[in-house]
Amino acid sequence: MTDQLVETVRSAIVKGDLLPGEAVREADLAKTLGVSRTPIRQVLQRLAEIGLVRIDVGRRYTVTPVEPEQLQQIVVVLAELFGLATRLAVANLTDEDREWVAQAGRAASTADPTAPTTVAPGFFDLVLGRCGNAVLVESVDRYRVHVTRMRTLVGGAPEVEARRMAAILAEVPRRDGDALAALARDVFLEHGTELVATVAERTQAEQPGVAQ
Repeated sequence: MTDQLVETVRSAIVKGDLLPGEAVREADLAKTLGVSRTPIRQVLQRLAEIGLVRIDVGRRYTVTPVEPEQLQQIVVVLAELFGLATRLAVANLTDEDREWVAQAGRAASTADPTAPTTVAPGFFDLVLGRCGNAVLVESVDRYRVHVTRMRTLVGGAPEVEARRMAAILAEVPRRDGDALAALARDVFLEHGTELVATVAERTQAEQPGVAQ
């Protein structure tokens, strides 16, 4: 049950139902989810471990504010991890995987604005599932949520994202793990850096006393 509660609250933070800087009260959350305060305390502790919740003095909980400098550091690390996962996964792709890649490549090449929201997560889930390194997967899962949250808060550029994913997927048939890994890393880094820049602009604009 705790795992389910963690996923529920994490999803609320990622989707923006709980906003950055918003206070989270054990009693209110327990009432909303229909459980006692004890599992809620465990949930908030686990979310604090991955940086989505901040625990202040007096066991006061706050949704972690977006901090561009820290987010950029996360993006840099994730880009390297995704690159590594991609390189390890290439040799383990099945025929079914390659068929999915072909279909995803066609979807990414269309003008469908929903393509990036399905193709990109699908590809990264695929390489994580095929990389064969549980420590790597755990490390990615710990920080990937911050990029998802960031994208939800500031939106994205579907056409640009689709073009980038199409470039990655077109490289897969060559079976060159090093080239594909470098491309996946660079694309993720470029996209993540752009998201961080947008977050920084919005954060600055929302600060009191900052000229508009």
